[in-house]
Amino acid sequence: MLGALAVLVAGLLLGIAGPAAAAPAGPYPTAIAIPHVMFKNVQTGKCLTIAGGSSTENNVHALQFTCDNDFSRQWLMTSVDGGASYQIKNERTL
Repeated sequence: MLGALAVLVAGLLLGIAGPAAAAPAGPYPTAIAIPHVMFKNVQTGKCLTIAGGSSTENNVHALQFTCDNDFSRQWLMTSVDGGASYQIKNERTL
């Protein structure tokens, strides 16, 4: 499972469906949030999603599923240090 997730994250940033928006003010004034990012595995053509699609519980498995417009396949990337590192959160389970 972890290997598949690593391939997904190391795969292809499929697209950004919306404009970048400013993140809340914090210690890094250049922080940004990028909504509606989809991670697509270049070998399988499937997208990173959360098992069950809507769980807000901790420790839910991430897996591959057919790419579509469901929010469970869309991710919010937020800069945590001005752009060098990002936190990713699933749009459906925020």
